[in-house]
Amino acid sequence: MTPPGQRLCFMMLYLFLVTAALAAVNFVVDPFGVWGMSVIDRVYLKSEPGERITTPYLLRSEQPTTLLVGSSRVLFGMLIEQGYRDGVLNAGISHASLDEIAGILHAAIENRSLKRVVWGVDFFAFDENWTGFRDPQTPLRLRRNEPLMIAETLFSLDALDASRKLLFRAIGGRDRLPATRRAPVPWPEDLIREKLDGVDDGGLAQAADAVVRWQLMQWAPSYATYRFSANQLMLFRKTMERVRAAGIDVVLFVPPLSAFELEVIRQTGHWQTFQRWQRELVAVAPFWDFSGYSELSRSDDLFIDIAHFKPAIGHLILRDLLGQGCSECGRKAQLVAAAAQWVDPVTVDAHLRKQDTSRMVLTQEESRYSRIVAEVLRGNRGPLRSSVLRDRGTASEFRAG
Repeated sequence: MTPPGQRLCFMMLYLFLVTAALAAVNFVVDPFGVWGMSVIDRVYLKSEPGERITTPYLLRSEQPTTLLVGSSRVLFGMLIEQGYRDGVLNAGISHASLDEIAGILHAAIENRSLKRVVWGVDFFAFDENWTGFRDPQTPLRLRRNEPLMIAETLFSLDALDASRKLLFRAIGGRDRLPATRRAPVPWPEDLIREKLDGVDDGGLAQAADAVVRWQLMQWAPSYATYRFSANQLMLFRKTMERVRAAGIDVVLFVPPLSAFELEVIRQTGHWQTFQRWQRELVAVAPFWDFSGYSELSRSDDLFIDIAHFKPAIGHLILRDLLGQGCSECGRKAQLVAAAAQWVDPVTVDAHLRKQDTSRMVLTQEESRYSRIVAEVLRGNRGPLRSSVLRDRGTASEFRAG
């Protein structure tokens, strides 16, 4: 019979060996791409178990020359499944607050290789209810808290599961990866054209009215209680000043909004606030505007759901913002080109008048967009709180592929 003390020693030794093996596997496989291991080609990486964990570490481990920041519109719309590729790091975060984006940029400017920031700026992020950090660990990750990083990337079961999936993808080989994972960033014109002009792969165009209503029930609360925040505007201004002072070029754009989202803004009485926000934005820096009532906003086949455009649109926009152009991207790419408006202190008045005229013309008669939004808003006359969206309305729940 083994003495109790010796049995305890064996148990502790076994626990140590299992833990050491777990850490060794995660270190060698490096599923988050934070330890600089090159055993497995990084083309097989994937942002698992979530961008709020992996992005802060990639900011430190990689040396991107271009950084994409914003909400899930940037995260999914300018999709880089590995997180980092070809010098571009997608640091978009689902339903990101300005506090989180400012924290990301504060950490990013320590990278001397960084030359450019592409920032998708969201109207909803300037709401006084939309502040702080969703995950309290995020500030620690951004400061590269070593004990936390070791615990999350080496000793967690999430990391082990990510290692397992990464190994299976690598075993499958490059040929089994979709073209979008193997393509350079931004995507080449032929791939964008294929995705835009090919057979519709689902998303908003295929969504039944009941599905759209459900999505709107998650999204409408963020506008029903919207209150423009001067403090968030100040944070935006100071963040811009800090990044510029570091000698980094900043390209701002307002992402495309679906007609459903525009109707929520209009029918909740925030259209004038939306236009005022654009005036405040241009007072800080000029930007490209892809929002507003346009043929693009009503092209449901170009949206994943009511809040997110498809990756082909995002990479098309990225090509344009980086000066690469997309003249061979096909017929539907022209909708994006037509929607794009350069807004600066000289053009802002004319831009807002044109945007307002388009709104009046396209909302004179009832449409599927206005009807469904009105039905949802009438059915939610109780207290609507933006916390509903924070808890449930993520792109990962909506997206169709």
